[in-house]
Amino acid sequence: MKKWIRWKGLMFFFCFAVLLSLIWFVFAPVFVERMIEKYGTDMVGAKVELDDADLTLSPLGFVLKRLQITNPDEPMTNAVEIADIGFSLDGLNLLRRKVVIDEMNLDQVQINTHRGKSGAIRKKPREISDDLKKRKGKTLSLPSLKIPDVDEILEKENLVSLELIRTLDSDIKAEELKWERILNEIPDKEKLDEYKKRIEKIKSAKKEGVSGILEGVSEAAEIKKDIDSDLKQIQDAHREFETSLASLKKRMDEAKKAPLEDIRRLKAKYSISPTGLGNLSRLILGPKIGEWTDRAFFWYEKIKPALKRAEKDKKTGHKAVKPMRGKGINIVYKEKSPLPDFLIRDINASVKLKAGDIGGKIRNITTDQDILGIPLTFIFSGDKLKGVKSAEIKGSLDHIVPTKSKDTLNMRIKGYQLQEMTLSDHQELPLTLKEGLMNLTLNSQLKGEAVKIKTVANFGSVKFTTEGGRADSLFAQTISSTLSDITGFSLMVDITGTLDNYETDISSDLDQIMKKAVGNLVKKESASLERKLRPAVYAKVNGPSDDLKLKFSHLASINNELVSRLDLGKNALDSFGAKNNSKIFKLPF
Repeated sequence: MKKWIRWKGLMFFFCFAVLLSLIWFVFAPVFVERMIEKYGTDMVGAKVELDDADLTLSPLGFVLKRLQITNPDEPMTNAVEIADIGFSLDGLNLLRRKVVIDEMNLDQVQINTHRGKSGAIRKKPREISDDLKKRKGKTLSLPSLKIPDVDEILEKENLVSLELIRTLDSDIKAEELKWERILNEIPDKEKLDEYKKRIEKIKSAKKEGVSGILEGVSEAAEIKKDIDSDLKQIQDAHREFETSLASLKKRMDEAKKAPLEDIRRLKAKYSISPTGLGNLSRLILGPKIGEWTDRAFFWYEKIKPALKRAEKDKKTGHKAVKPMRGKGINIVYKEKSPLPDFLIRDINASVKLKAGDIGGKIRNITTDQDILGIPLTFIFSGDKLKGVKSAEIKGSLDHIVPTKSKDTLNMRIKGYQLQEMTLSDHQELPLTLKEGLMNLTLNSQLKGEAVKIKTVANFGSVKFTTEGGRADSLFAQTISSTLSDITGFSLMVDITGTLDNYETDISSDLDQIMKKAVGNLVKKESASLERKLRPAVYAKVNGPSDDLKLKFSHLASINNELVSRLDLGKNALDSFGAKNNSKIFKLPF
């Protein structure tokens, strides 16, 4: 009778299948564990460790024990620690070389847990853009309200008033030399007196006859012509001198006022203007908010590569490929309902916080959003927590069309009890929110490369402490005293720009309160500085200023000389004995 079953062959196949299954059962968990640790470490830039991975056959899946993801900035701290991860695989799609997980459960997710050993790895330092370097290089610089030493100020500052005096002194000297030369060139007293003698000589001469009289008239007309010419020369010189003198007098008045301008300028430079204290909340809180923002953007950049698969091969996509005869090839046939090569449909997570546990769900995790056609979404919420009335975090990562990506994150927190919250760790003004209640609303959007974040936080029942600050800092003392009386405030933060180059706008109703307090102190200290500057500046200016006045008074002698010559010239004309100079002598006919 013909045998339909070859028992030896069947036994061999059965043994081979059992052996293959044992090998898979033994080595698959090790393979999964190593893959998670390797690729996770490469992505985060710090150690990602998994204690154990167990394979389950019914249903087919894995149970992962204690996943630790190190914080790259704090190697002794886990950014995230997950006690248990369980999921089952879609066996049919696995045969099609697609990893599809319908549901994954994350139990006891914890944040910022302590590590037993450092999770740092040797790696190439991450590159930071020039704009980010500049922003990170900025540190909090508190204004100093301490009055600077007046002698030190005047030692390194050039007084404008002294420069004006020196320049004016030089110009007055030049004017003196100029007018000494002009006085030598124009008719002097001797020459003008000579005219009077000539006129008296004509008058005393007793010439008879018509010819004698006419000769006297002609000679007198010639003298008058000379006097008119000389008098005009003196008058022109006098007008020019009066113009120069008026210009110098104007500059003298400016030099007289210049010390006051120097005092105002130095006061403005070495003291704070109350109008410059409009955004003290940005000054104090800006560095800490910048630190939180940079940290959030850093982790977003770590998550982002998980979506980059969707940015590759968009022109070709998943197309059916015609096989090459005689050569083996993995053919991807066109699917009626296409699925990505990797997909987690749902993740259920339980996050363990100090305030209690919050639950969350993440949907549609894939590297091929363009194939699935659905964005990644997430939502976490909790209420009746210890120290928090309610909290909700939700958002989406939409990279279905990579060139039009849009990621959102929205957060709502109510009744959060704050304790020992560090707002500023500056050595001059370490500011801690000892206790308080906060309601926070955050709406953020990253559209392409453009980031837009708006945060509104309202604080109540607050208590600030500034212990450890510099006791000699008037600014810190004033801020500390002012904050001790505040019980509530609001804070608004707007962030715009790109992940590498963003601008932060911070405002708060604390600004007006602190501005008023600091402004009063600033006015007082500025007035004190002015009182010290005034005698010091005038002490340096008075000597040169007195010398200048003396030299300016010397110009009066030049004016007196010009006026004296004018009078002599006019007196010479008056010697003709007639007010109407058209007739010099009265003729006898």
